[in-house]
Amino acid sequence: MTLWPSFLRKTRRVVILGLPKSGTTALFYGVRAALPAQPAELFEPMSAAALQPYLTARCFLTKILPTAWPESFPVTLLDHFTHRIFLVRDPRDVLVSRVLYHIWNTDAPQDEATVRAWLDLLEQKRQTPRAVSLCDLIRVNAGWRGQALHEELQRLAPATELLYRLQQTAPVHHVLRYETMVDGDLAALEKYLGLTLKKPFHVGPEVSRVERTRGAGSWKHWFTPEDESVLRPILATYLQAYGYDDDWSLAPEPKISAAHSTEYVLRIVNQKRALAKLAPLRL
Repeated sequence: MTLWPSFLRKTRRVVILGLPKSGTTALFYGVRAALPAQPAELFEPMSAAALQPYLTARCFLTKILPTAWPESFPVTLLDHFTHRIFLVRDPRDVLVSRVLYHIWNTDAPQDEATVRAWLDLLEQKRQTPRAVSLCDLIRVNAGWRGQALHEELQRLAPATELLYRLQQTAPVHHVLRYETMVDGDLAALEKYLGLTLKKPFHVGPEVSRVERTRGAGSWKHWFTPEDESVLRPILATYLQAYGYDDDWSLAPEPKISAAHSTEYVLRIVNQKRALAKLAPLRL
């Protein structure tokens, strides 16, 4: 009988929870690379049933976007995990990233006219940031689903508050800020996990499309005064819960790079078009 070292025998079931576009993919790959044994893993399960076969594994890693589940997330699922990491990010930066990534989750890339119109609007935003509000961009996102702006915004408050409510029910957990992760200050997380993390984290090529700025605070260049009036009351609970500054001051001279806007969108559009065996588009 083979006697494995004690660190390989240790039960370690790790769950990473966060909002979409909050860095959960990077953290998933970072933790996976640090685990001493190849874990059973599940990337973004969408139901409790999908998780059930894994909940007795000795070494298991998953990342969950609970706000994306079509059903209510059952809090009791967290009882099966030895380590629960709640990854939080300034929701204003989350919104910018979600607006730009949203096209991946639609059929819009298959329609060149739709893509061109979206890229034109983003280029207008890039050239004159205050001329196009983030709410204007959210309106377009909502329109792809046949919704109005107010319907899209109604989804934001419950989504940003759900993660906080889940964290309040988990007796043993670690809250990690995206901004702390990007800065590489992971000593507290390493102590919680009992692992040495290899920095920087590198995601797999199959999900490399999720990477954009790896930074924080870009919302100051994307938001407009209209956005503050609409979004501030929606995001207030989340900002307060996780200690984010309620200062909504905007960049005096906003700048948006093509690499983090139009070029990024075109890259993920062409990845989606490639899956549909369609010719790539160019700016």
